[in-house]
Amino acid sequence: MKTRTLTSSTAASAQAIFGEVLSGAGVAHRFLLEDRPMVCGSDPAVDLVITESTVSRRHARIEPTRRGVRVEDLGSRNGTWYLGASVKEALVPFGSTVRLGKALIRFVAQEPGEPTAIAGLEGSSIAMRQLRENLHRAAKGDVAVLLRGETGSGKETAARALHALSARKGGPFAIFEGGHVSHELLESHLFGHRRGAFTGASEARIGIVEQAHRGTLFLDEVGELTPEAQLRLLRVLERRTFTRLGENTERSSDFRLICATQHDLEARVRERKLREDLFFRIAVVVIDVPPLRRREGDLELLAEHFARERGVTLDGATLAAWKAREWRGNVRELRNAVEQYEAGTVSGTSPAVSRAEVLGEVERSLVLEALEAHDWDVARAAQQLTMSRSQLYRVMKRFGISPRRR
Repeated sequence: MKTRTLTSSTAASAQAIFGEVLSGAGVAHRFLLEDRPMVCGSDPAVDLVITESTVSRRHARIEPTRRGVRVEDLGSRNGTWYLGASVKEALVPFGSTVRLGKALIRFVAQEPGEPTAIAGLEGSSIAMRQLRENLHRAAKGDVAVLLRGETGSGKETAARALHALSARKGGPFAIFEGGHVSHELLESHLFGHRRGAFTGASEARIGIVEQAHRGTLFLDEVGELTPEAQLRLLRVLERRTFTRLGENTERSSDFRLICATQHDLEARVRERKLREDLFFRIAVVVIDVPPLRRREGDLELLAEHFARERGVTLDGATLAAWKAREWRGNVRELRNAVEQYEAGTVSGTSPAVSRAEVLGEVERSLVLEALEAHDWDVARAAQQLTMSRSQLYRVMKRFGISPRRR
């Protein structure tokens, strides 16, 4: 049985371009951009009205192009901002965010026939659009699916989406977390046991495999299964029958298997820690759940979403600093960061990082971006940053950034 990794289909040439207002009075408002220059602002007479006190009456002109949306400031009082810098004109790529005053607007390109949104898997980045497409495609079948992704990236959410989109959505969604169960009790949790089957088994237990009958069985961290459990699971997948520990009665269970892992299972097969025949059974279709750092433009959307859930408003310096982080804990880590931000706001305590440190991190990031964008041509980078070369050299020295030979 071959493993098949899902990839996105070729995009159609025509695109629908949307703008999404992420903050301000028009929060979560979505509008379609027409194929012409359009003026946006707070004046009711402009093309796109944004009701926010920091947005000027005629704030900016926007025009969709093949590579993104061209944004031109029209002399607004609070400025137009992109990548933390005030701009007069900028080409904003699809999936990225521009700020008009305090109103954040993300520009999204949606292909014709793109699958509908999936709750919990929001985002307009290419990586998330591909994930949603892959989940919709996989949901049409009933074969085993392996979800690969880092911790906190949303593998369980993706598994629940697969179940909800499938023909088994009316059945149970049974979860087994292999990494959280001791090896001694692992098989009991999977297959169940009769009373007295082992020391401490005072009552009979129905296992996860049996609970998943006519629904979906989600095995998280399948690579943690013991060799004995791997063999028994393989037999279940081959025959759809199993026995509880301490019994001889053969039982059956009809379920769809979805597994998840943050490990390299192919490497575990080579190391003989995972049976090769089981690997090919659980990885008929492989779907990668992208880490947050590869979801360009999604961090701000998610941070604002989590902040709205908790009734707090994020300041620009915090958002800019967060955009410079790698987020090894992914979406889970970001949610925790918003909760910590709320705790600091409510209690009045000082944040773990001072405002000066946050702004310094943002400034260093902007300088590096400008230098990289211009192949380390200091003169051109200084022009983009609206400072002299001597000023830029001083800033580079302060941050320990050495000029590189081009």
